[in-house]
Amino acid sequence: HNYFGEDIPTGNSGVFDVYCVSLYFATFTLTGAGYGDVTPAHLQWFETFVAIVLMMVGGIVWAVVVASTVTVIDNVVRKDAPFRQSMDDVERVVLLNGIPDAIARKIKEYFIKFHELQAAKGTRALIGRMSPDLQARVTLEVYQDWVEDVHWFQHISHACLVRLILRMSNLLFIPREHIPSFRAICFVIRGSALIGGRLQHKGDSWGQDCILDNLSLRKNVSGHALTFVEVIRLDRSDMDDVMEE
Repeated sequence: HNYFGEDIPTGNSGVFDVYCVSLYFATFTLTGAGYGDVTPAHLQWFETFVAIVLMMVGGIVWAVVVASTVTVIDNVVRKDAPFRQSMDDVERVVLLNGIPDAIARKIKEYFIKFHELQAAKGTRALIGRMSPDLQARVTLEVYQDWVEDVHWFQHISHACLVRLILRMSNLLFIPREHIPSFRAICFVIRGSALIGGRLQHKGDSWGQDCILDNLSLRKNVSGHALTFVEVIRLDRSDMDDVMEE
């Protein structure tokens, strides 16, 4: 009998049909297509074979969709894994040491802003993997405001400018934190700070005179962060290294 409980003919053709029907049964069971009320014509091997192929194709398509969805979710989760680990560490340290809520909130805010800063840092890492010509074009497009703000940036080669941009480092200051004087050019990415009596916002910079060797001609400025301030710093030592290279 077949799986419908019906008699099947004997002989070679009957055996072949039995295997087709058996494969059909196994396929719609494994693929989850469901048994349903519509089935291929009884003992029509060609119709049964077509149904098997269609179910396999449908199963493969569904598997690809599920795999793609899982991959997207995994990439998102993996990208945020260090951030979530940092926040878990903060919670553990706060609980173990009995840190007051006011300070705990500041710690959490700091790591949230630090996570955003790390995301912005990826721009320079990506530029570093580009071809020289593309590096120059992207650098001028992304960092145009900074190039215009520092007058001597406009008089160096594009290759040198790219090397300087890639040498920059990120800093993050919390509200009311003291910002010391650096022998470096500092660019404000976001936030507000009071530096040397001047209010600095996004796109502003200070320390352009760090290239001067005469101490009497350089301004030794420091200040305080008014909000969370993200800064990119280019040290004088890095400038010297790039110039030597």
